Amino acid sequence: MNKSPAFSPFRDLMDIWDQQLHEEKLKDLLDNSNLLFFFSKKGEIYGAPEQSRLVFAKLKCNPEDDDGGWREEANFAAINIKNAMDGEQVQKLFSQKDLKSIKVLDKDDVYKKLK
Repeated sequence: MNKSPAFSPFRDLMDIWDQQLHEEKLKDLLDNSNLLFFFSKKGEIYGAPEQSRLVFAKLKCNPEDDDGGWREEANFAAINIKNAMDGEQVQKLFSQKDLKSIKVLDKDDVYKKLK
C-alpha cells in the first residue's frame, strides 16, 4: 500500500487504518473463498478452486496421457487476486499452452506478496 504524504498525524492514522483493512480483506478472500490453488503468471497472482487444481495437475503431471486429444480442449479457470480485492471476480481461462509460464505459489506466499 502506498503511504499518503505525511502532512498530518490524522492522515498517518488513516493510512494505518487503510493498510489494516486491506490486509483483513486479503486474509478473508484467501481463507473464506473456495480458492485452494494459487499461481502467478506474468506478474499477476491468481487463485483457483479445487476443480481447476485437478485439471492443472493432470495437464502438468501426465504429458504422455493424451487419449482422445483432451489436452487441446482442456482448460481451467482462475481469478486475479488483486482484481478480486477490488470486487472484480472475473474468471480467466488457462490451457496447456500456459503451463510453462505458470509458477505455483503457496497461500502464505500470496498473502506476503499482496499485503
